[in-house]
Amino acid sequence: MEGTRKKTGKTVPRFSALLGTAIGAILAAGFVLLFVPWGGGCGAGTGGDSDTDVDTDTDTDVECHVDDSQPDSTAPAWELKSGSDGITGYICPPIDKDYYWFTVASPGTIVELKIQTGVRLGGVDYCYRITRQGNDESVLGAACDYAEDHQNQGTLIDDKYYARQAGTYFVEIYDEGKDEEDTRTPYQVSLVLAQDPDKYEPNDSKEEAKAVVPGQKGYISYNSDSDWFKLDATAGEIVIIDLSTQAATPVDLRYTLIEPDGKTVVNTGGNFDGTKGPTKLHDVLPLYKTGTYYLVVKDEGNDDVDLEQGYVLTLSKRQDPDQNEENNGWSKATSIQSGSPVSAYLATRGDEDWYRISAPGVTDTNPGIIQVDLKYNGSSPVQPAVDLIVADPRSSCEQGDACEYLEWNCSGCEGDKDCLDAECPSHECDQNKGKCRGASICLPDGCALRHLTLQGKEWSETGDPRHLHTVAPMYGNLYYVLVRDFQAEKMDPDTSYTLTVTTMQEPDKYEFPPNGIYLPYATNDQEAATIQLNKKLAKSITCRETDPAHLETSEIVCDTIEGYLSFRGDQDWYVMKMEGGGDFPPKDQKPDQDCDKFVDWDLSFEWSFNGNPDLQIYYTAFLGGTRRGTVGFCATPGSRSVEGACFKNTAGGVFGDDECVYFCGETDSARPFYFRVMHYDRKKYDYKNPYRVTIRAKRQCPLACSGCKADCAEMCCPNENQPNPPYWCGN
Repeated sequence: MEGTRKKTGKTVPRFSALLGTAIGAILAAGFVLLFVPWGGGCGAGTGGDSDTDVDTDTDTDVECHVDDSQPDSTAPAWELKSGSDGITGYICPPIDKDYYWFTVASPGTIVELKIQTGVRLGGVDYCYRITRQGNDESVLGAACDYAEDHQNQGTLIDDKYYARQAGTYFVEIYDEGKDEEDTRTPYQVSLVLAQDPDKYEPNDSKEEAKAVVPGQKGYISYNSDSDWFKLDATAGEIVIIDLSTQAATPVDLRYTLIEPDGKTVVNTGGNFDGTKGPTKLHDVLPLYKTGTYYLVVKDEGNDDVDLEQGYVLTLSKRQDPDQNEENNGWSKATSIQSGSPVSAYLATRGDEDWYRISAPGVTDTNPGIIQVDLKYNGSSPVQPAVDLIVADPRSSCEQGDACEYLEWNCSGCEGDKDCLDAECPSHECDQNKGKCRGASICLPDGCALRHLTLQGKEWSETGDPRHLHTVAPMYGNLYYVLVRDFQAEKMDPDTSYTLTVTTMQEPDKYEFPPNGIYLPYATNDQEAATIQLNKKLAKSITCRETDPAHLETSEIVCDTIEGYLSFRGDQDWYVMKMEGGGDFPPKDQKPDQDCDKFVDWDLSFEWSFNGNPDLQIYYTAFLGGTRRGTVGFCATPGSRSVEGACFKNTAGGVFGDDECVYFCGETDSARPFYFRVMHYDRKKYDYKNPYRVTIRAKRQCPLACSGCKADCAEMCCPNENQPNPPYWCGN
């Protein structure tokens, strides 16, 4: 085969065995033994290998193949010629090194070196090293192929390098650990030289970075090729990046934008599998500094090359349309005024717009409310999200602290995750640590907690996910409002959004401190899991006898509750207490001995609400420390029917005047009576119009209950077949 030369077929026994035999014979003859440096290879012949191979293996049954390749030699027999089938050789003994050479005629040549074997029978870890003549320190390339990576499958090294200079180059092949050999399986080394098609080369560093030529292709043409491009910019501009290929390619293209210091990364992006089809990457990134920026294009794993397809890179600039930039962090947040709209853009990928708004005097025990409205002015690919972030004064920190956890404990709840999360103002509990998670930001007044995140149509009153609106409680005097794309992927330099944030005084007098846990993302499971926690926050409502001297005609009337469901997720909890401190209703003993021992109670609830017609107010009564709701009804000025236990749908009236709302004297009286008010599905609110509720109790069994007996209904329900009618009797 042209350009191919097999090493000599001459074989010799392992020289360690021969050497031992020879020394024995010499000593037996009485000769003086002179040790001379071994100048040959494995059984070196004339002009033998000068790499001082030494064989310590005593296995005399195995023989090495001898060659005469020499370091730095340009002997014709060991020349690698481009495009030929190559040269075969063996690694034997373990410290054997084989030497080859080739010539590069012109700078900018791609050198492709291949080393391959048949089915591998030995454990040789084939390595190579390429150097240029006259400069042993100038390594063009080096790599190893480990036996365990290709067990019984042979070796295949196929690497490409960029030769900056013409001249003679040397290739050295050896075992990586110099402790393995293979006498039966030869390797074959071959070479291909090609001119680099990349007209930008050399551009492997910021010093060699090239300006982009419109329409000119670049290539990832050799191992670990990094193509550097430069772009002069002025602070306040943005760069539009388009990187594409016309077809699939083995290269997984990745780009990285670097600031003028040549080190700080602005952002990066890429295609993780170029073989699936054409690459089409588009990005818009901010240029906050004046100077020369660098864009680096490379293969994702630095292990694929492409001399045929190439890529096209386009870089263009324009002024950032967002006049509030640079506000990409809390320390650079734009100050906004309550009720004043702000127009801005999420113009670049990963853009985060930070704002700050103050509400003097607001604390977690003296709360305010905050209304957020964000609307994109037209269609946009951006999926907007708004975060409300506030410092936790209990969790002090120094700049640089991780702030992963707050100084809030979350425990108990019998391990119920929904309940544990509800104990955290950041709405997530690390059960292993028993601590609430923070927002991983250290603010001047303490670690940040992400109080609320709005995203998606669930947070839109119109169902448009580009128009977010809500009202939330405000538990600190300084809030940060963060506007971003939810996945940090989309951007829109052509479409603006309008943000309006309004802070207000909390109108509900029972919210100082709050009378319910704030559950902005509450599900039915979480709401149920937190009932016991909410009972601890209930505000006491005083109840009195109307005629203490005549209990048989007196009724108990509680103070009228005037409260507000002033924000989304608001739950208002109350506990009824008799004047003087006893539970409502009391456990009265009945004078009529023909009836049951204790008085039964007929309850009624007078209510009114004339606010938001979509706000279906849900009233629920709870008895005792652990029992669930026993009475529930809805009141709303709207006309829609309501599913579930809500079966009133008017602006006001009395629930219980013609319904069976019955508390059994034996089991229900003299127990804590809690009353909860909330929106039926927790999403609606009205901070302008209050609801009003007055709770009454009469000493009688309600005649509306089918189990009540008319001749004894004033004070008891003596129906022997149904002494304690169900709460919803008659349904």
